[in-house]
Amino acid sequence: MALAVNPPTTLTFYGPFNVVSTATLTLSNNGTDRLAFKLKTTTPRRFCVRPNNGFLEPNTNVVVQILLQPSRPGGPVDEFNRYKFLLLWTVVPDNEQADIESFTQTDSDREDLTSTSEQNCLGPERIVGDSSVSELECPICHNILWKPVACNTCENAFCAYCIHKWINQRDSKSEKICPFACTFEEKRAPPVLNKLLTKLQIYCAYRDNGCQQILNYDALETHQKTCEYKSIICSVCHIIITNQNLTDNSHNIRQCFTNVQKAQTDSQVQIHMMMLLDVIDRQNTRIKALESQTNDIPS
Repeated sequence: MALAVNPPTTLTFYGPFNVVSTATLTLSNNGTDRLAFKLKTTTPRRFCVRPNNGFLEPNTNVVVQILLQPSRPGGPVDEFNRYKFLLLWTVVPDNEQADIESFTQTDSDREDLTSTSEQNCLGPERIVGDSSVSELECPICHNILWKPVACNTCENAFCAYCIHKWINQRDSKSEKICPFACTFEEKRAPPVLNKLLTKLQIYCAYRDNGCQQILNYDALETHQKTCEYKSIICSVCHIIITNQNLTDNSHNIRQCFTNVQKAQTDSQVQIHMMMLLDVIDRQNTRIKALESQTNDIPS
């Protein structure tokens, strides 16, 4: 096999797990062909992978760092055993410089995203209550219809994203074939279907991050664009945080560089930065003490 992976089957993370824990994966191209690769995880909120894609020239290797985010107190002891990684790779031309996504993108890539708009689908597990939603399922992705359109020939409804991708992946260029084997002509979804969708009560996509909002179908997209619990990646330490962490200052520059040190081998730049932050903290303490003394002086 042209691509060698070390370790070959199991990644081991060492505690403590209340801070960032790091494992490494070495990918080696032992063949004569140029390769493109992408590493995916079933739990993107728990892991930061860098680099998660790239090209490998013949007889070269790359070391991939996989950062496990800190565990929440009280989490299950065996939770790590459930996490899986998928390594995709393919041979590419020597002069290929295209976006790596063009070689590796699949339907499951939507699971790596978090908001409904980014995923282009709405999982039935996010519906509040025990209402039957079978009549609201997309025949292609089997999730709740998201921004539905219908086929004018057979009257079946689909997620707009799903049916457009279905059509684009078919070999036939002369006519558009619907999943129900008829000629596809797009039209608006029936009003009665849209009415049923607007009655749904839906959990925010960032519920696992702490958002307690329950929204109706029409308000979902707007809320998730500005949700304070929206997942983002810190540009300094690459840890997955939320907008709220930035608002309440629970993730500050000191925490960033602490995470960087734990995730990587020590470098002089990081050490000096931590020393600089210590100096700034001491100076701020002195300034506050002087301000307090100044306020105590009678005018």
